Amino acid sequence: MVSDMETSRDDLQEARRAMRLAELSPFIDYPRLGRWYPFAWAAWAALFVTTLHLDVDPWLAQLAISATPAVLALAFFAWYARRHGAMPRPGTATPAPLARLARRLWIGTVLLVVPVGALDLLLGPWASIPLAAVSAGAAIGWYEHAYARVAERLRREAEDAA
Repeated sequence: MVSDMETSRDDLQEARRAMRLAELSPFIDYPRLGRWYPFAWAAWAALFVTTLHLDVDPWLAQLAISATPAVLALAFFAWYARRHGAMPRPGTATPAPLARLARRLWIGTVLLVVPVGALDLLLGPWASIPLAAVSAGAAIGWYEHAYARVAERLRREAEDAA
């Protein structure tokens, strides 16, 4: 016969497991973005570098054109956070492995600015625009793949924990 203590212990372990899965849920149970996602970021990066080379009068039109990539990125992040349920960010409730992954993406993005900027200064936009596009698309493709792997590992760990 199973004692009440053993039943209570099992119930407690099951409750802890369910709580951990609920905490992880916004980060591990998410709707995957399609294959279009890396290509969209590639197009965004190309648009961003292109707007830096446009010279439009009056200055207000130039400002509006130059701000377009930033506005598009902010709109995307707002949509993504609503659709995803959470945005992986270091220093929040984001699980540590996913926060590290997000940090690596942002650091890598900043580091990609250097070669793109250098190529732009040396050869011009005809060389920097494709590099920006390919780099952004590859970085996002890598991130999505790595995120899926880490999320699956976290899901398995939470389900196996007892």
